[in-house]
Amino acid sequence: MKARTFVSILILVLAVLIVVGSCANDKMAYISKAYELYGTWVNTDYNETGLWGKFIFYPYGIFELYHADTKTRFDKFEDFIVTNKWTDSKGNVWYTCIFEGASGNWDTYVLAKISNSGKTLEMAVSIGDYSKAVDPQDSSYLYLIYYRQ
Repeated sequence: MKARTFVSILILVLAVLIVVGSCANDKMAYISKAYELYGTWVNTDYNETGLWGKFIFYPYGIFELYHADTKTRFDKFEDFIVTNKWTDSKGNVWYTCIFEGASGNWDTYVLAKISNSGKTLEMAVSIGDYSKAVDPQDSSYLYLIYYRQ
């Protein structure tokens, strides 16, 4: 009778684990506000270039892009995922992020560097894979620089 009880409990535990596992979501719904990436980042020099003048990153996986005039919202994306974060020996904070495209048709990979002062955000934006560095002279990806507002 003890074996029958043990098997019943084991089956119940496995069933609960399967149900809980099937409810898991690949995307974290919220990441700590302590992440330095969150907030508003602006570059008014992009007013003449056609690039986005402002990014706003929210801790619940949403970011907004604004036109170069920084007043008109260009778009709102609900699929921004921080995949890694680390700090280098100089105190700069690094992130890898994925910005998922419309209907999952394309993904943009971002290597982001926030200066040790926390006031400058540099990004290497590419499609297909993360860049190895953030270098304004490298034309193999889109280099962007913003300043905390």
